[in-house]
This record gives sequence, structure tokens and C-alpha cells, in this order.
Amino acid sequence: MASKTAPHHDVRILDMRLEKGLIEYLRDFQPQAVGITVSFSTDVYNALEILRAIKEYDSKIYTFVGGHHATLNPSDFLRGCVDAVVIGEGEETTPELLDL
Repeated sequence: MASKTAPHHDVRILDMRLEKGLIEYLRDFQPQAVGITVSFSTDVYNALEILRAIKEYDSKIYTFVGGHHATLNPSDFLRGCVDAVVIGEGEETTPELLDL
């Protein structure tokens, strides 16, 4: 399936359950935006911890969260470390968020 992100976006995918060294990765990649998928309720606190760490590293990084849990319970993510909550299918919304 073709990516719907514009060609000027450099996208990286990390599985934070497996990857270590988030801050080092942020230093190397220097993203302008970071999105996290939260499919299960058990992952909410871990996702919020990651998002807090990202904002502490660089508050200018645009953070957003999506997935099943975010769609069903968006209020769980109305925190200072989350700039946007994606409701529903993120395939359409994510490119729109990145092009703001």
C-alpha cells in the first residue's frame, strides 16, 4: 500500500516495546512530530510516559496519539504532553496533521 504522507516527510517507525534509548534516537533523528498508537488500555500509561519524555527533551516536537484506545477514550490523553488525539482511522488524519 502506498504511503499517503507527502514526499517531504521522513518517516521512521519504532516499536518502543523493543527499542531502547528513546532520547538518543530523538537526538539522532530530530523529528518535528511523533505519533504513538495505543491499541490496548494497558498501554496508556506507557504511552503517556514516552510522550512526556519526548516533550521534556524538546517541547517543540508535535506529539499525537491514535489507535483503538485513543478513539474510544480520548480524554485519557488530554494531557500537556499530547498535542492532538486522532479519532478513527489515522491514515487520513496523520498526513493532514503533519502538513499543518
